[in-house]
Amino acid sequence: VFDIEVKNADLVIATHGAGFWILDDISPIRQYSADLAQQTAHLFEPEDHFRFGYNWWLDYGGGPPSDKKYYFVRNAEAGYTFYERGVVNGERKREYINAGDARPQGVILYYLLSDKAKDVSLSILDEQGHEIRIFGADEIPKQQFRSVVDREYSGGQAAGQPRVSISKGLNRFIWDTRYPTVSQVPGLPPVNIKPFAKPGIYQVRLTVDGKAQTQSFELNINPNESYSREETDRKGKGWMALQAKAEDGVQAVLRAHAAKEKVAGALGGSGDLASRAAAIDKLCADLESTLVSTGTTLVQIISQPTKALAKLTMLHNLMETTEGPPNQPWLEVYDKTSSEMRFSSR
Repeated sequence: VFDIEVKNADLVIATHGAGFWILDDISPIRQYSADLAQQTAHLFEPEDHFRFGYNWWLDYGGGPPSDKKYYFVRNAEAGYTFYERGVVNGERKREYINAGDARPQGVILYYLLSDKAKDVSLSILDEQGHEIRIFGADEIPKQQFRSVVDREYSGGQAAGQPRVSISKGLNRFIWDTRYPTVSQVPGLPPVNIKPFAKPGIYQVRLTVDGKAQTQSFELNINPNESYSREETDRKGKGWMALQAKAEDGVQAVLRAHAAKEKVAGALGGSGDLASRAAAIDKLCADLESTLVSTGTTLVQIISQPTKALAKLTMLHNLMETTEGPPNQPWLEVYDKTSSEMRFSSR
């Protein structure tokens, strides 16, 4: 070891000719005391998180969890060779060859559990205490809760999938700073709209066997950006309105599917009942076709004009690329698309 430095909460070590290494977030070491080992659970105070922007390259590359090598090449950059390990401790995991892991893309949350801990969940709340997401035994795969020193894989599960457990000792969980995605329509492509949380104060709540602990942390804007908090608040408000509108559209499609199923038995018959069923079926099909592309073949689907939920998804994708508020063209497309989504809430 040639030199050791501590920058904020990261430990940086340089070696003689072999490179340098970073231990991300040593805050649990700073906060630890011997009495914590006697507690059933303890939630450490998280470090504030700085965002560095998002682009689609972050989600690109790799394959299914396996022991095969994968190669990832970005424009004008050298390639990376790695093994794809899947989702471990709430983060997408790649084992880079001859290199350390990249820093997690999200807020690092640490907590201690004793062997007495049974029912464990993590909740993310905004500054007003409104719940954004909850991660628990019923909401996420149990392998989310694994000790950071427990790297074993179970031979009884698919290759590369972490063992199901809630581990004694130090655990780490990564919140990707996103809100939950909108609901999905069975049989149709997912509507991937899941906004990033705006800069501000947030809370994490650890609940173990009915007892809760809460800590606060701050999401900070990308330090290379100069937008004001008023502007990022405006962006957050517009983004959440878009998500709510998309959720309304998905729920309308789900209601249409349910209505079609109710009248399906009367279709093909004769008389007034069959006529009514056919009318309801057509109304539901027309509603669905205004919101999503439908058809019996891929050619039919891709040949249709862009539908409302797809337009909202494109607007969502634009929001991912900047910290700034929606511009006028974005607002005009959103207003026009919203006006086209006319349907009853019942």
